[in-house]
Amino acid sequence: ARHAATGVARRVRIYPYARAATPEARERLARTAKREASILEGVEHPGIQRVLDYREAELGPALVFEHDPNALRLDRFLSQHLAKLSLEQRLALIRQLGEAMAYAHGKRLYHRGLAPQSVLVRDAETDAPRLQITNWQVASRGGGTSAGLLRTMGTQHVEDHLVDPVKVYLAPEAEAVGDEGAAPTDVFSLGAIAFHIIAGRPPAANPLDLPARLREGNGLLLSGAINGAGRWLEEMVRAATAPVVRDRPRDAREFLD
Repeated sequence: ARHAATGVARRVRIYPYARAATPEARERLARTAKREASILEGVEHPGIQRVLDYREAELGPALVFEHDPNALRLDRFLSQHLAKLSLEQRLALIRQLGEAMAYAHGKRLYHRGLAPQSVLVRDAETDAPRLQITNWQVASRGGGTSAGLLRTMGTQHVEDHLVDPVKVYLAPEAEAVGDEGAAPTDVFSLGAIAFHIIAGRPPAANPLDLPARLREGNGLLLSGAINGAGRWLEEMVRAATAPVVRDRPRDAREFLD
């Protein structure tokens, strides 16, 4: 969309009331949109896309974002460009995601639905693509010490907002986890995305295949997909995607370390 007065282009995401079959579903849709707008208040990081405005529209509540016409979703970027990326460039992408989520976790902000479909790639045609995490509609945020920052609960209907291609990047406990366990859930998603970036394919063909893959290697094993990944890189991905929560890094900062 383009502002009528300034001519500045913005991206608008509408939560369509047409999807809400009942008044309760309509109310839940509005709450989800408002949550995404409010949960990112005070968040300032180049790797996290901010909501610029929240508006009530006839078709449904709408969120307004900065618009980059050349940006690609990470899943599409990987399908088009991954083969051309060096290992160093792939690791740089993983670090960008890790640093953005480490900042978020430092703010007690948890995505809870992180996948390539929730990441935008800017400058995709350059040697240094820039990543931005978006789609925070199932996120949660704990209260902080600053005045006015309240605890914002994640949606209790996570599965309603996520499609199957996303679910192969989610931890086994993702749909049931509370806020206290949300950081390791994000860590799992970081590890699963890292697997895709390094191995060149998603962690599993579909969500039903994922648990068996995790049991076989106590996490995702790069050695089962490619040769010569290196022990440290394999262990980074395996530990992050360990099926048992306590076996993972506690948060994104520990994942980076």
